[in-house]
Amino acid sequence: MDNKTENGFLNEIRDFVTPRLSGKRITHTLSVEKETARLCGIYCPDKEIPLRAAAILHDVTKELGEDEQLKLCIKYGILCAEELKKSPKCFHAKTGEALAREVFGDRIGEEYLSAIGYHTTGRENMTLSEKVLYLADYIEPKRKFRDCVILREHFYGSLEKSPPEDKVKVLDETLLYSFDLTIEDLIREKKIIAPDTFRARNYLCNCVL
Repeated sequence: MDNKTENGFLNEIRDFVTPRLSGKRITHTLSVEKETARLCGIYCPDKEIPLRAAAILHDVTKELGEDEQLKLCIKYGILCAEELKKSPKCFHAKTGEALAREVFGDRIGEEYLSAIGYHTTGRENMTLSEKVLYLADYIEPKRKFRDCVILREHFYGSLEKSPPEDKVKVLDETLLYSFDLTIEDLIREKKIIAPDTFRARNYLCNCVL
């Protein structure tokens, strides 16, 4: 696609998402898109347009209620493990991926749809696209939560201090840190931890430690 076609495609997706989300969620979504573009510039310039598309779509079903999420799971044949049912905040990643596939799948591609599906929990042996969207969602600059600020400062501080050849290592170490922060919070709040998050964390431990 040329620049005009790319911009038209991204605008089409923004127009699809905007009426489905509140103003606050749209602000977050567009900030994730911008952060995704920044991370693509560091790690994968060739993936920028489809990953920005995935970023715009990543929370498309976020504001649906649990009953509506379950209806979408039935509609799209999403298997809901008991662990997922106990973590309703994880539903939107799977239903969002399914809706994105139905409407835009022929123009986005499975690699980037998968990034939507795992942007909340991560998973074992994540692809680069999955890592980029996961991290962009976590550290986008509009987020002021303690863990988001800590991780953002850690990532960009580590990048600045590390040689260019270590940038992938910095990404993986940052993701590992993010899973530790998430798991610590969920334990403290006595909430269910998605199995994919455990598996993602343990896989990265074997890679970077």
